[in-house]
Amino acid sequence: MKPARVPSYRVERYARSHRTAVTGMHRELMPRNAGANDAYFSWKYERNPYIADPVLALVFLGNELVAMRGVYGSLWHPPDGGPPRMIPHADDLFVSPEHRDRGLFLLIDKELRAAAHELGSSTMISMSGSPTTQKVAAAAGWRTVATFDRRLRLGSRVRTPTTDTTRIGGGGRWVARKVRGAIRRTGRGFIKAPSSRLTNATLRGQAAGDIY
Repeated sequence: MKPARVPSYRVERYARSHRTAVTGMHRELMPRNAGANDAYFSWKYERNPYIADPVLALVFLGNELVAMRGVYGSLWHPPDGGPPRMIPHADDLFVSPEHRDRGLFLLIDKELRAAAHELGSSTMISMSGSPTTQKVAAAAGWRTVATFDRRLRLGSRVRTPTTDTTRIGGGGRWVARKVRGAIRRTGRGFIKAPSSRLTNATLRGQAAGDIY
């Protein structure tokens, strides 16, 4: 009996010629119509003000794109008032279901680490990993800096008044818009204010420069 053939994967950096395949795969992460997905990709990677060209690690099997992850530039201001620092942020990880559990995360991660160094950063962060991603990231050497609590905006739960607005000249709708606007401006729609303590702890950890 012949041994099972191991698929021959290869990793490539993103190039413009990959754009259609990448935006198509990205819709598996954030399902939406093609136009909105294309605009999101352009805003996040092509027009990022901190990294000039899109940086993504792509895994192919033959000519088929089977996995990807990107990094985009994020600007962080240290709590001590020091100069802001650009830190690559890893995001948008997707592995096609039939190619999972084959170590592709490690291939992608190695390529993105090299990309981060080329950008002049010894640090790379991620704040959007699923529990599975967090486990494989820990195995690859990533380290938890801080845990953030989830924040919910009550403003998303404000209901438009059910009063018959035709009898009050549309005033009910005007009031609803004003309420939503006040929530957005004042932040009072948050269940509790974002914690600066957790943010500062994250920045202190990043200052060490040895986190991946």
